[in-house]
Amino acid sequence: MKKSTIIVVLGLLFGLIGWLNYHSLKGFLIERYISATRSNIDVALSQKKNATLALGIAAADCKASQEALGAISSQLREYTRYKNVWFKIADRRGRILLSTKKLRYYHRCKRFSHVQKNYGSDIIIDCYGLHIGAFVPRSDGTTLIAITHFNSIVKDLERYGIHAATILAPRWSDYAKALDRSIGGYKLTSYADPKILALLDAKLLESLLKTREPILHEGYVLDRYPITSADGTLFGWIVYAKSQNAIFSHYISLAVLVRILITFAIVLGVVLLLYRWMVHEREKELRQRAEYFYNILDRLQEIVLINDGSRMKYANSAFFRYFDRYKSLEEFMREHVCICDFFVPEEGFIASTIEGRKWTEYILAHPERTFYAKVRYNEKEWIFQVRASRLEGEDYVVIFIDVTQEYYHHERLKKLAIIDPLTKLYNRYYFEKVAREKIEEATLSDQELLFAMIDVDDFKRINDTFGHDVGDRVLQTVARLIRTHFRSTDPVFRVGGEEFLIIFETKVADKILALLEQLRKDIAETKFDGVEWPVTVSIGVARFHPGDTIESLYKRADEALYASKRGGKNRITYKE
Repeated sequence: MKKSTIIVVLGLLFGLIGWLNYHSLKGFLIERYISATRSNIDVALSQKKNATLALGIAAADCKASQEALGAISSQLREYTRYKNVWFKIADRRGRILLSTKKLRYYHRCKRFSHVQKNYGSDIIIDCYGLHIGAFVPRSDGTTLIAITHFNSIVKDLERYGIHAATILAPRWSDYAKALDRSIGGYKLTSYADPKILALLDAKLLESLLKTREPILHEGYVLDRYPITSADGTLFGWIVYAKSQNAIFSHYISLAVLVRILITFAIVLGVVLLLYRWMVHEREKELRQRAEYFYNILDRLQEIVLINDGSRMKYANSAFFRYFDRYKSLEEFMREHVCICDFFVPEEGFIASTIEGRKWTEYILAHPERTFYAKVRYNEKEWIFQVRASRLEGEDYVVIFIDVTQEYYHHERLKKLAIIDPLTKLYNRYYFEKVAREKIEEATLSDQELLFAMIDVDDFKRINDTFGHDVGDRVLQTVARLIRTHFRSTDPVFRVGGEEFLIIFETKVADKILALLEQLRKDIAETKFDGVEWPVTVSIGVARFHPGDTIESLYKRADEALYASKRGGKNRITYKE
């Protein structure tokens, strides 16, 4: 036999093997795509049921009114991906007592009475078609029904190049009277991808729903996913399609395909053995990595939480060192939804809701900022620095770092930096900071601002005659009298040895002057321990004018004070 003939025969043989392997591979990839898509729909439907049940549980304790439940629906539409969610209230017979979405055609669903006694979610039908419904019993004997669409499931498939629509089974058409789109005798419920509608006609749809295998049509692979209730009742199908080329290119490139076609017959056995071994080793490695990962997290001193946006999915052992009444996350979740149940809503700390958003969403939206949470549990209180990061999908990790000692130490140092140690009033350093802020605010508003400077008369004589200890007690008593005469919102500063200054934000200067006059009289009438004569003070008051600075306003108050001194002391001088 000629070499050319042998080459041709071998070429044809390998071509035949390649062609057979190509179609075998193509069938395998289509099967893999069908399996993956059905699995994805399984997961999406399960998650949707769980999420809908979570929404129902969260809303069950709310007031059963159109306004209350309608407000929840509106907030969900505005702040979450739930663009089609509403609530109903049903009695024990399954009759609808309230619905946040008007029912155009009322029809009692016989399945309500079947599930209303227990928490659960299932497939339901009303006049608007096929939905996911969660049933939550209420304390008054009624059942809250939270309802969501299949829209998100269908739209999520679009991200993978899959065109889909939800089809209602004909036997339930009378329930969904509000639906007006159909293919043949099959009504379309919720959102439908335009491409699937262009591919399907009545005959093709009928064939697809009767066969157990996918159908190839105009270069597309069409299949259907049955939508059944918990008891196995068939309500409809998710019909979906993807082009063969997209399926093929998704899994394998052309260059790799050529290599596979050439070498497939030779290495098939080896590949299968290697594949089996690698899968085993990979599973073993993943298990070891997971165990290693969780061991690391459990050794951390910081609290580490994993959340999916609605509930906690993981908490490391550090969490239970703080919340020591609970032995597991499941036990904690039976009583609480989130660690935020223990947040103390104080200024400077995060709350469960910040500016209308969940605290986790707010932290994720502001990665440049540092957040702190004050947590109170069993009469104990901690300060945590909180950090959050997004994981894959909807999950995110939140870390709570205990900074209680450092925080309070910092607060003590900050307080020492602005407090006068003798009188416990604010010091001169803090006066300049507060005064600058007050003058900036007064410049932008019509609020009046007053500086009142108070000086103890003949204080050097008191020190020289009775000693510095007596002088210190005099200053402490004067400081106490000043604090008791004015509001806590009127900051008082010790700006000199025996000089004090009060900043007033007011539109009634006369009232402040009257209070200062009463203070002057009370000081003059007070018996000071260790001083043999009455102790008096002189007061100077200056009003803020547009264009004033700290220096100019302070100078006028000082001039008014010395006018009181020159006028005989123990008096008030007001300087416009």
